[in-house]
Amino acid sequence: MTSFRRSSVVARLRAALVTVALSAPALAAAQSGTITGRVVAASNGQPLAESRVFVVGTQAVATTNADGRYTLRTAPGTFEVRVIRVGFQEQKKPVTVAANGSAVVDFSMAVAIVKLTEIVTTATGEQRRIELGHSVQTLGDIGNKVETQPVTNLADLMVAKAPGVVVLPGNMTGSAPTVRIRGIKSLSLSSEPIYVIDGVRLNSSALALGTGGTTVSLLNTLNPEEISDIEIVKGPSAATLYGTDAANGVIVITTKKGQAGATRWTWHGDLGSVQDRNKYPTQYALWGHNAAGALSRCVLVTVASGACAADSITSYNLLADEQVSPKSHGLRQQGGGQVSGGTDMVRYFISGDAEHERGPLEMPAFYRQYFDSLGQKVREEWLHPESFKRNSMRANVNAVLTPKLDVSVNAGYTKTDQRLPQVDNNTFSYIYQAFNNPGFKPTVGCQTNSASCLGYTNKGGLGEILGGFVQFTPGQLFQVFNNLDVDRFINSATAQYRPIPWISVNATGGFDYAQRDRFQLCRFAECPASGTTRLGFVGDTRASDRNLSLKASGASTWQPRATLNLQTTVGADYVNQQSEFATANGNQLPPGAQNVGQAAIQTADSRLPQANKTLGYYAQEQIAVRDRLFLTVAARSDQNSAFGTKFQSVLYPKASVSYIISDESFFPRIAFLNSLRLRGAYGASGVQPGATTALQTYASQTVNIAGSTVAVTGTDSPGLRADSLGNPDLKPERSTEREFGFESRMFGSRVNLDVTYYNNVTKDALINQPIAASAGASALAVTRNLGSVRNSGIEATVTTTILDTRNFASRWVSIRPASRTRPSEPVRTAIRSACRFAACSRATSRTTTRTTTASSSPMKSRWTISSPSWAIPCRATSSPCRTDSMCSSASCT
Repeated sequence: MTSFRRSSVVARLRAALVTVALSAPALAAAQSGTITGRVVAASNGQPLAESRVFVVGTQAVATTNADGRYTLRTAPGTFEVRVIRVGFQEQKKPVTVAANGSAVVDFSMAVAIVKLTEIVTTATGEQRRIELGHSVQTLGDIGNKVETQPVTNLADLMVAKAPGVVVLPGNMTGSAPTVRIRGIKSLSLSSEPIYVIDGVRLNSSALALGTGGTTVSLLNTLNPEEISDIEIVKGPSAATLYGTDAANGVIVITTKKGQAGATRWTWHGDLGSVQDRNKYPTQYALWGHNAAGALSRCVLVTVASGACAADSITSYNLLADEQVSPKSHGLRQQGGGQVSGGTDMVRYFISGDAEHERGPLEMPAFYRQYFDSLGQKVREEWLHPESFKRNSMRANVNAVLTPKLDVSVNAGYTKTDQRLPQVDNNTFSYIYQAFNNPGFKPTVGCQTNSASCLGYTNKGGLGEILGGFVQFTPGQLFQVFNNLDVDRFINSATAQYRPIPWISVNATGGFDYAQRDRFQLCRFAECPASGTTRLGFVGDTRASDRNLSLKASGASTWQPRATLNLQTTVGADYVNQQSEFATANGNQLPPGAQNVGQAAIQTADSRLPQANKTLGYYAQEQIAVRDRLFLTVAARSDQNSAFGTKFQSVLYPKASVSYIISDESFFPRIAFLNSLRLRGAYGASGVQPGATTALQTYASQTVNIAGSTVAVTGTDSPGLRADSLGNPDLKPERSTEREFGFESRMFGSRVNLDVTYYNNVTKDALINQPIAASAGASALAVTRNLGSVRNSGIEATVTTTILDTRNFASRWVSIRPASRTRPSEPVRTAIRSACRFAACSRATSRTTTRTTTASSSPMKSRWTISSPSWAIPCRATSSPCRTDSMCSSASCT
């Protein structure tokens, strides 16, 4: 295992930063200034809350309150104040602040026709989009998407929303999605991106339930109602400072925060149906006769050879037959509430939510009648084998403890309860059993004369009527109980300290802890009649996963001249991912038993905590020239516990440039072109090996050892035998990426065009190299860094607002990624059109239909109350409030 060795250079930088931070208060105490002001909309003078106001070249930043007011504290001098808000055009104004004096700077912001998020979250903090040389996709306005679209999980928010991002939702209720950003980058390791929520590394593992292939995901414990923003960081050029394991991209999630102002209560409800609208294939039977004239099932081989003469063809789609098909209408129910508010000093957000989705599977009435004839009660988990329940709570608090110290605390708890039936490539799968039907709808007569039914007896192992299923009926298959309970806590705390205007120190700490309980059960005399299954079995696995994240960074700004700004950032972060489990299994249960301790044959297994640790240091320098040319260089050094003992650390460099060339005087003025930004980036990142892949391991084995050379039997004795060979030279897979592109706004800023070309090369790919059996090694393969993967593509996005009036708005987005990967990745095109109606009424109700593997047609209602006054309909008044805002009674009169 790699030993973490502290870099002397980084230690000196950190010591210097701490020294400056400690001495800074004394330096700043003598002189300081204050900038105050108000930000309003130019169209109607309404205050713009949640606007970001900052002083260029310093660390001073503020967010406007509900009345649009802000306060900034800075050193005396002449500065430039900039304000940014989603949906409005950026503004900046000069200001001069005297020593111990104050200045007032007000802003009146014009609406942006194409609404793009101008501030993004990076590994070093928040930055303007125009300063970045790489592509970052911000989904934005998550709250509106959740209100107006059938969103049930995180994957629903990302499907067809960003070029180069392929999201395949799970095919069953609560199942795991597949997410790929810019194709596949590894031959043997996962290509899934990493997730960060409120600064904490998130466990996004897919978990097997023993259903034959379908997995569930810890991502589904996240409640979309609590999410404020999602940013997708694509590729190593953007993810360098996130370190090892970020080569596949990073998805940064931010939860909702409170806004200063009156207490705001929001209630929501969701009721809908879940349907399986897939068209499953039809099975066919080719009827014929052999040479003797006997009825026979023909196949292509026997027809071609002349052994069978075809007479007729029949077909049967069992899953479309309502009498025997388990396909049904599921039910989705969700309800919850949120409360937020506070003052400029303390803001809070609290939410609670309960959700239950019953999948589109139900035991057919035909088989329920069979159990009734046996006097056996049908349990709820048999009747509806597909179910997902989620209860979640969250509390976020932001506080300004002093003018120089801000603190935020985020706490979330989620409990999920999920069960799935046997599916996929599995003889206990209802799909497998249905696909192997005889090609015609059988009758009761098949039981007594199978020859007339091409050999199909229509009788199961217990004498039951199969109804077209090949071996087992849904009545037996749905008795196999698979359940997963998850209790999850995601907590974080962040502190930002600004000892003097040009220095900011940030620290974030948090953890993601999940406790899992997977339970499997087949009671005695239940489940399919296969082998010893009906003798009963039970399995109980308890596991815990913990991700600990710690991060500290410091940034300093310097403005040597009016046209030049410099910002230096140094930092370190530590991630500890740990998991452990204990499992117990029992076979041959007595009647009524359902615990492992009651089984005749009992087995157990466990694993002590297994950890994967990463310690990284990074430094970054950003240069801004005349607020149009932005240069960034950075490097990160990582040590990881999964590296081989002879490989200590890895260095990931990064460089990028962003140039708003249209602001230059020499740039030709083109009538339809409003702005043009050129950008390019280079960066590296990696993916580490498995936690113990580099280690030589041993396996326990029991051996019978005789007491003497003439003894026939001996004593069972425990021992060890060599297992994995390990590799002390093992390194992470290293991905480097070059990215070039441009962003332009045209036709009066009504059209935004974003084009990106990327070229990604992964080297030192981890591959299991075969070893000849004649070598006598304990394993027939060893993991080594051998291969490489190349991945390139072009991404293009066109965004435009076609129509925007008081009561109606239509926005058109075309996303077209063209990528080339070995193996190749399909090209996906998505066109999205959304209509926004006046939302100034207290209650809204929308009906939306979704067509996917599991479709949902929910009816959503949402009520919002601003205390102390109720929100009332604005259409009946002359209020100029916009359609995307909630108006109070005072503003509507």
